[in-house]
Formats: sequence, structure tokens, C-alpha cells
Amino acid sequence: MRMLMRSFFVSFAAMALACGGAAAAQKGDDKAYTLEDYKVTTAGDLYDICTVDESHANRYEAQSFCYGFLAGGKAYHDTVATAADFRAIVCPPPNATRAEAITIFVGYIDAHPEARQGPPMDTLIRALATRWHCK
Repeated sequence: MRMLMRSFFVSFAAMALACGGAAAAQKGDDKAYTLEDYKVTTAGDLYDICTVDESHANRYEAQSFCYGFLAGGKAYHDTVATAADFRAIVCPPPNATRAEAITIFVGYIDAHPEARQGPPMDTLIRALATRWHCK
């Protein structure tokens, strides 16, 4: 089961990077905006994407990537939590929104700047667990 989950995660991560890269590549008119902007190796990288200024030419692409990263992480978390040897960590209320989840993540990084160096998905889950920890 763990091997299946690991394989699923690797496939998901590759798909997420490919989708993010495709969105960035379509904006060839902005030379400062490249595929490098979507290499999310730390929580700080994700934070930077999720907090792009509203005036940035590619704000919607960044917001979409941020929401997609969150949605993919939540889907992976929920899938893993169905396995017999894992348990759910994050249990948001039924009316929770993506925007609310990102606000929690951003607030967590603001309060814990050392977390910027952590793995992005792990840090995202840790942040959400501070508000929506399963009981």
C-alpha cells in the first residue's frame, strides 16, 4: 500500500509541475515570468507564489497554481487517510474555502518564518492542522 501511495504521489507531483509549467509557458510576453517561478522546492517558494501582488501581470496564473497545489495536496491527504495505517491530519469544515486555507498557510508562514525552508506540502499540511486538526 505504501508503495502504491508513493507511486501516486510521484505521479501527482510530476503532473502538477507539468501543468504549472504549461501555464507559465503561455505567458511568453513577460520575460521576467518563467518556468522557474513554478519550481516549488520550499514552503517559501509556495508562499511567494500564493502572495503575488494583485498588480502583477500574472497574478491569476500564480493564484491558480497556488489553489491547484492546495487542492492536489488535499486530494492526496484524503486518499492517504483512507489507508488502514494512516489517519487524517486536516479536517476542514464543510464550508471551508480555498482562499481561507491559503490565508491560514500565509499566516502560518508569517508567524513562523523559519518554516519557509520546509517542504511545501508538509508545511501546508502543518499550517492547516493548526486550525483544522482532526479530533
